[in-house]
Amino acid sequence: MHEKPLDPIDLSDAVRAVQRDYHRTVKMDELYRADRRGFIDVRTPSEYAAGHIPAAVNVPLFSDFERAEIGKTYKRKGTDQAVALGLKFVENKLEEFVGELIEAVNCLVEDKGVSGTPVVHCWRGGMRSRSVAWLGDQVGCPVDVLEGGYKGYRSFGLEMLADSRSLVVLAGPTGTGKTRILQCLEEAGEQVIDLEGLARHRGSVFGGFPGVTQPTVEQFQNQLMERWNRLSPERMTWLEGESKKIGRVVIPDVLWRRLADAPMIFVESSIDSRIEFLLEDYGDRNPEAMRGAADRIQKRLGGLRHSEAIDAIKCNDWDSFCRIMLHYYDQAYLKALSKRDPTSLVKYQLHAPGKVKEIEELISIGNKISQASDVWLDG
Repeated sequence: MHEKPLDPIDLSDAVRAVQRDYHRTVKMDELYRADRRGFIDVRTPSEYAAGHIPAAVNVPLFSDFERAEIGKTYKRKGTDQAVALGLKFVENKLEEFVGELIEAVNCLVEDKGVSGTPVVHCWRGGMRSRSVAWLGDQVGCPVDVLEGGYKGYRSFGLEMLADSRSLVVLAGPTGTGKTRILQCLEEAGEQVIDLEGLARHRGSVFGGFPGVTQPTVEQFQNQLMERWNRLSPERMTWLEGESKKIGRVVIPDVLWRRLADAPMIFVESSIDSRIEFLLEDYGDRNPEAMRGAADRIQKRLGGLRHSEAIDAIKCNDWDSFCRIMLHYYDQAYLKALSKRDPTSLVKYQLHAPGKVKEIEELISIGNKISQASDVWLDG
């Protein structure tokens, strides 16, 4: 991308331009399911780390310290003084910032192959992003401004989780290999959202993936919204039955309510095969981690079963430990099943954990209960 040499720039012109609403904006609904547009997030590093648009490049206009100082100045001395301090911060690093902005735009357009003009945003599409858009024009590096900023992106994405589409929940006791079945469904061409994969957590007492840190709640939801956005609302979508919390992340209320009412296929397998599967699949038999898992649900296990679980850990009797823990989870699943509409629930016996006899048969069942649910809702 061609850019102008950095001539002397009067940043007060940027303030005046922003005050005149000088900027080109793009709305989220214009980007929805359109060709990918590259995003440049000009918020601080800590804002970005807390949650950001997936694949957005962070080019912070202010550091965390600088933003905090601007905020203090705003509270104590008002807008004009806060703006003046912001200008001072930017002037001290203008050439460096312009270089980072140009590099980010070039990376998005040339390396990542995004289409259209990159879109810059701050928290609400305010002064930070609009001044950066003005600055981009001055150096021959045009960018658009996301209307409503990151806050608008979040609101729009959560609203889209309520759009009309057919959902089927794949549920079943811990150890039935539901994630593997979802992978098989995706390989067969079905639309799948892997909530545990996005959450980087297995969603049960057997916990997180070894050595993997979960995303923040906000970032998990952003990744979920991005995945949802990329799937066709005209086709059925499969999701795994989960608790509202998966580890430390939380499924948004709007989707959680839909999952609670969606038709369900409940897969089943013997407890012995499930224990064998768990011990092979989860692998990590860390006594300390398993002790922590048992302690977290101690009240629900009850004193006797908790003691038995701890004794099993001490003896490295993982078969007994799994059996105790699965008993608790099985009871929880049965209680949840009793509250569902039986007409939208189908039980399916697995060939083995993670293995269906015929994937096409499972897909056919999913289509039937999904269509029946759609007719009922339309009626």
